[in-house]
Amino acid sequence: MQTPISANTSRNKANILKFILLSSRHQVSCIRCYNCDSETNPKCTANATTMQLAGVPTVECEGSCRKRDAAVTSVFGDAKKFVRDCVTGDHKDGCIGVNLGFTEGHICYCNVDLCNGQTALVYGLLPMLVCVIVALGGVYNYF
Repeated sequence: MQTPISANTSRNKANILKFILLSSRHQVSCIRCYNCDSETNPKCTANATTMQLAGVPTVECEGSCRKRDAAVTSVFGDAKKFVRDCVTGDHKDGCIGVNLGFTEGHICYCNVDLCNGQTALVYGLLPMLVCVIVALGGVYNYF
């Protein structure tokens, strides 16, 4: 015989959901980011795959992972540079364009492990949504 869902059970589910959503809003733990520069590491290219980045150093990051690319034009010739690293501070997932006249490029920020190694950055909303769905499935199966 199944017991009916009580108001306390519904309240517990709501509290668990609030906890999940609030705890995913601010990261407490560190994430890992690739840490390389195309001038010193030939594996650190613009479109490097995860497989190609194997062996590239990583760092623990208390901020966001960052991926930067720049095309520099000068009298000495054109050059492209790619950097993957960690930056302190809380940055939203996404990219911005940079144009300083002699330098054009992009700076992209992301907030999940090794996300600065991807050619198209995966934004944090999808992993968070999957976690919430899995958690809710577990909560509803539990009660």
